[in-house]
Amino acid sequence: MLNLYWPVYKNLEKEVLELSNVIHFDDNQTKIYSMKIADLIVRCAIEIESIAKELYQQLGGDMDPKTDDGKSRDLYFDTDCISLIDDKWKICQKEIKISATTFYFTKTENIILMPLKNCNNRSKNKWNKAYQAIKHNRAKSLTKANLKNLLNALGALYILNLYYRNEKYLIDKRNFHIIFDDRVGSEIFSVFVAHAEKIPIGNEVSDDDIEQEVKNELNRCIYIQKYTEEAFKLMHKETVSNNYKFIEKLQSSTEVINYVQKNGITPNMHPFELAKKAGGEKLLKELFSIAEFNIRTDYEIILNKSEQIYPNLTVND
Repeated sequence: MLNLYWPVYKNLEKEVLELSNVIHFDDNQTKIYSMKIADLIVRCAIEIESIAKELYQQLGGDMDPKTDDGKSRDLYFDTDCISLIDDKWKICQKEIKISATTFYFTKTENIILMPLKNCNNRSKNKWNKAYQAIKHNRAKSLTKANLKNLLNALGALYILNLYYRNEKYLIDKRNFHIIFDDRVGSEIFSVFVAHAEKIPIGNEVSDDDIEQEVKNELNRCIYIQKYTEEAFKLMHKETVSNNYKFIEKLQSSTEVINYVQKNGITPNMHPFELAKKAGGEKLLKELFSIAEFNIRTDYEIILNKSEQIYPNLTVND
């Protein structure tokens, strides 16, 4: 699919970077305004309107909306398109970080942005309100054409571009020359990545087993780093097989048999704990030595589209 949006975004980004050569971008300048900034906000918003409508169409949105009395009406990029995109992907909660080396912000509110927050409600999103005001009466609304609104409008366009590009990145952990650049092509912004690699793999496993700390991060992160589905299935298969071998060897261990006969075992005692109590680290090491690990440690970084991360697996898979 020919992507006409990214080159336009990069050109807008270039102009903002050039602007930072004549305006010192820091916390004291966020309310500075000008006709140039107004022009950039309008151009960002025009791109946002177009790309939001394309994503809306990809998601099956109604391209011929009707009024309550059945008459055709305009399709709105915010209340129609962004609303549907947010329903599907929680895009209004996604955060980005300003990482340009020529920007000198120190306040978190000026570094960590949520540019699409409330964008499905034009009366609550500041850069969208500024755009609407500038579009209808630039002379009276020029103060709204400020640096803060510009960076948020550009950030919104950046996020929508990433979702439109819909790219994923494969990483083989054995080849450390493959590194994911969290700027993803930008010279101003970088993204947050949720690392969903730490997941216990037992006889049954699903997304419910992902660490709570990672789950708390998902809504704000644009990307997720995870095992590839093939690597995850192989890992599950080998882990289950190793668990069976471990338990079988544990149950036949002379040290364990003697320990259980003498002391019994407490309810819900973990097999590792039993092995350590019965034979110490030596027995535990011996039991672990039977495990076989032949899986590839392949990872992928994918767009966070609020979908299932890993397939639900059981011991029979």
